[in-house]
Amino acid sequence: MKPELRQEVQPAMLTSSDIEKKVLNLVIDDPTDLNIAYGLLSEIKAEIEIRKEYFKPKRQKAKQVHDDWVAAEKKACQNLEQAKSILIAKMKAFIETTKKMLEEQYQKALVQAKEEGLNPALVPRPELRTSVKTRKIYKAVVKDFSKLPDEYKLPDMTKLNKLARDLKDQLNIPGVEVEIDFTII
Repeated sequence: MKPELRQEVQPAMLTSSDIEKKVLNLVIDDPTDLNIAYGLLSEIKAEIEIRKEYFKPKRQKAKQVHDDWVAAEKKACQNLEQAKSILIAKMKAFIETTKKMLEEQYQKALVQAKEEGLNPALVPRPELRTSVKTRKIYKAVVKDFSKLPDEYKLPDMTKLNKLARDLKDQLNIPGVEVEIDFTII
């Protein structure tokens, strides 16, 4: 259900449809029109602030209720999550140990088959038979950043943008330029 704006929030002089009409009908052809647009922008910003202030306590209350429920859920599941992690770790350890043991047995059987003059391709590979479902998870781990191709190196844009704001035109980092944009305030 979408929250409705109460009439008391909207100043009588400025409704959303009034704003839309003004913006759509406005043509900026000269400095006077630009000043009119700037005045309209100020009205819109003021209206946005009025509406945000109306919803602010409701948002804060909703956030607090949400945070309380999230905390309660976390607390209710905490012991179970810990038990789940321990159990999974034990299961993985057993599976890894068993697979290693089976591989060792297989390698011994291959050597024995060769020694006996049998075809090693006929030695069956033993496998762990269980109803436990597993899935391989592949992840990359960077071991030597200096050997990493440039296409996989990402710059820290947060740091670079902060330096650009602080140093402005004085920023001197190879491969980085300060680009100046503007916004209307």
